[in-house]
Amino acid sequence: MKTIGVIGGMGPKSTIDFLSKIISLTPAKKDQEHLNMIVYMNPQIPDRTSAIINNKESPTKALIESAKLLQDARVDFIVIPCVTAHFWFEYYKQVKDLTPESSEIYISLANALYQIRKFDEGINIAKEGLLITDDKTQMYHTIAIGNIGKGDFKEA
Repeated sequence: MKTIGVIGGMGPKSTIDFLSKIISLTPAKKDQEHLNMIVYMNPQIPDRTSAIINNKESPTKALIESAKLLQDARVDFIVIPCVTAHFWFEYYKQVKDLTPESSEIYISLANALYQIRKFDEGINIAKEGLLITDDKTQMYHTIAIGNIGKGDFKEA
């Protein structure tokens, strides 16, 4: 079975929610039938919304460092359950090898559940109830929700 690498911490509760969804959608009858995952919870990654809206520090360096850490742990692929990280998707699509000794690892900034299914059809994650939107629409939706949550209705 392949091992999933997860770069989390953008926010931590979202990462836990993502992991909970994977567990809930995996038709395992016993512990040993669940997916292999290595999660790196890194809440120190610079704020994506501030980088997008206010041209603050980009998270790309921290995301690449996090990906290298997971790669060293020998994950088969990496997912990042953070919608605002999609903003840099074009940059990450160009990243094929994160280190010279890497075989091939792909940083997925797209819908993480969709990507997991794409990488390993044998995982059998339930398809019901998944809504996949394009990256740009999802990014703006998430930024708006974040602003509403902070009471900033003007920016939402």
